[in-house]
Amino acid sequence: MRCLFSFLCLTFLAFAASAENQPARPTAQGPRLIEPRLHVARSGVATHPRVALTFDACMGEADERILSVLVRERIPATIFVTARWIRRNPQAVNIFLQNLDLFELENHGQNHVPAVDVPTSIYGIAAAGSPEAVRQEVAGGAEAMLAAGFAQPHWFRGSTAKYDLSAIRQIRAWDTGSLVIR
Repeated sequence: MRCLFSFLCLTFLAFAASAENQPARPTAQGPRLIEPRLHVARSGVATHPRVALTFDACMGEADERILSVLVRERIPATIFVTARWIRRNPQAVNIFLQNLDLFELENHGQNHVPAVDVPTSIYGIAAAGSPEAVRQEVAGGAEAMLAAGFAQPHWFRGSTAKYDLSAIRQIRAWDTGSLVIR
């Protein structure tokens, strides 16, 4: 899992470096949004395909059916959690803490707000709307994770997985321990 994580980090860094050279031009409909895409490296062995399971734990209740299968079958997964979800699901948080070898917990934000630093709506969800609000969304999610007993997150996946380039640059510059991904 850590090897795959390292590959994904390198892939994202290459994407982000090329994206930073492109200006974020607003359109008539709002800011120019991008959706970073990562690809899992092939295993090199045709009979051993690779799959990376990721789940978003946004605001609702934990799906005990999925969680119990992952634990019972020892299936590793990366779970992106929001601060709102952490507060609402203490039993699932305990299951994750008891199975840290199985789950990689990452940052999905404080309140499940798109990490876009200008006022806009994405899929009907109001974006953070300012650099300060984006910072609070990212930092608030990371702080809630640490308070719950999780390790410092390495990844940030914002609500809607859409970003503007200036928000990506800001998140990387804040040194919050998080990188933007999809």
